[in-house]
Amino acid sequence: MFQSVSSEPILTELDEVWQRPRLKKHIDEQDAHDLLAQIRARSVMVEIVTAPPRCRDPQDEPVLATAIDGKADAIVTGDADLRDDEELREAMASQGVQLWGVDTLLEKVEPDVDE
Repeated sequence: MFQSVSSEPILTELDEVWQRPRLKKHIDEQDAHDLLAQIRARSVMVEIVTAPPRCRDPQDEPVLATAIDGKADAIVTGDADLRDDEELREAMASQGVQLWGVDTLLEKVEPDVDE
């Protein structure tokens, strides 16, 4: 079973990002608001109290802190910069958090064909 973990800084960033002109022209405003409401309703909302390990992009720090404070097992991200930073991977692993790409997530949820 998977449980989504989120925080106010993550939802604030999502709300700001979808409104950027290059994205807003492709995203229906009501759909964006509905998605944010669903994330809020279906996620464990975390108050960030932990200073996360340093990473190359400081804008990723709320995601790292949310995962740590939410006691997440993994962060699923398309951001290769996060996944490829070995020092960050080790620091997050010491907090019990792995950094996965979508392919790794799919491997975890696909039933084993040998069973």
